[in-house]
Amino acid sequence: MVSGRTRRLAAVVVLAALAAGGRVTPAQAEPPATGVTGDCLECHGEPLTAEAGGRPVDLMVDPDRYAASAHGDLGCSLCHRPPVHVSLEQARAAALDACDTCHENHDFGPAGTSRPGFFVHPDPPLGCAGCHGDIHAVRPRDDSSSVLNGANITGFCGPCHREQTDAYLYSYHGSARRLGSRHAPDCGDCHGHLPPVSLDPQVPTSREGEATCLACHRGGAAALANLQETGREHVTPLTTGAGLDGLARRAVWKLFLAVIFFNVTKDGAVIVFDLTRRLRRAGRRE
Repeated sequence: MVSGRTRRLAAVVVLAALAAGGRVTPAQAEPPATGVTGDCLECHGEPLTAEAGGRPVDLMVDPDRYAASAHGDLGCSLCHRPPVHVSLEQARAAALDACDTCHENHDFGPAGTSRPGFFVHPDPPLGCAGCHGDIHAVRPRDDSSSVLNGANITGFCGPCHREQTDAYLYSYHGSARRLGSRHAPDCGDCHGHLPPVSLDPQVPTSREGEATCLACHRGGAAALANLQETGREHVTPLTTGAGLDGLARRAVWKLFLAVIFFNVTKDGAVIVFDLTRRLRRAGRRE
């Protein structure tokens, strides 16, 4: 049987728990990083356009796509700092600076500035959205729907970097990717966010950044040095240039292809004829 003292003690414990659970601490008063998202979406969550430079600009943010994006738990005011209703140019500049706040390791702006996005692709200038797509719907690179995912990135970079993309797709790396490999490198694995031509060892494709290639090609330092010296990382027999040098390279390539085709055809025919002969002999014995 439970004594009266035990009942009173249990009641005190329950009341204390209820009181503690009902209190709202300062940390709980406002969910983290919500900003004024709800108020903003009252207008921007519906079809909304404005005119800038004589053309309409879409100002709508799809609430569902934003909630599912990599930035879905961030409030609008974290990137669009007050005053929020400014010109489109001012809003874009402020948003680019906001990217640098969290992604400082991706800052490749000109020296002495905090402006990301205008160094690797200066002409025409591309901001973060130029490569990552709609910032309000951006997905992590390992997400299959991301434009920078290994399965999609060559199609995304290709329109501007057609020659390099064609050479990549022709290469071992690109062929392995097209055949389903998830270990072969893509554009982002080698180039990252940093300038493609630099002596900075932090740049994956710099002459000092050998670790990028040697991580897979151990013992290939000499071959890597030759590639970096000649600048032939994205060159195939189809893009070896004009003149006698290019003609000789293409001729040798065609000759090797012809020899390989001849040997495969010859050996394949021998195998077929021999197999046919053996089958006929086996049929006669029966």
